[in-house]
Amino acid sequence: MKFYQLNSRSIALPFLIAVALFSGNSVAQSDPREEIRATIEATQIAIANGVSPAEFSRMLYSPDIIEVGEGLQHPTIGIEGATTAVADHWASIGPEGLKNCELSLADYPGVFSETIYASFVVLRCKANPPKVMEAQNIRCLYVWKKLPQGWRVAMFQWGLGNL
Repeated sequence: MKFYQLNSRSIALPFLIAVALFSGNSVAQSDPREEIRATIEATQIAIANGVSPAEFSRMLYSPDIIEVGEGLQHPTIGIEGATTAVADHWASIGPEGLKNCELSLADYPGVFSETIYASFVVLRCKANPPKVMEAQNIRCLYVWKKLPQGWRVAMFQWGLGNL
């Protein structure tokens, strides 16, 4: 996998530009929150049915996903890297730990256009001893894009804790 030299300014600047460009257009368009909620709910159902990390990643992420997380040395770029990150996270929470996690769209307004939506989401996982001794909350900023197969996460940044 290639790692690109990006710093916090090079990640934040395109996002801020996108927000500025798309926020002026959001008044005339319908809010895609319900479609995005449906995508999140479909992933939760798939998890309950034993979905693989690769299948989960295709359901939630765009092929060109970029992930930046607290403590990561480099961003994860592309669906293969995202799939590896998903598999690593699932392994870190232990057997059956994933079934005790819930991803939800935060109740804050998003910034959107017809094809881009920026929103906050929260991943909450219950304790799962001996792997996870305390409940975990992970706050995320997701930038979604509309693809032919539906809304997919194109960029996200995560950190530990509540919003």
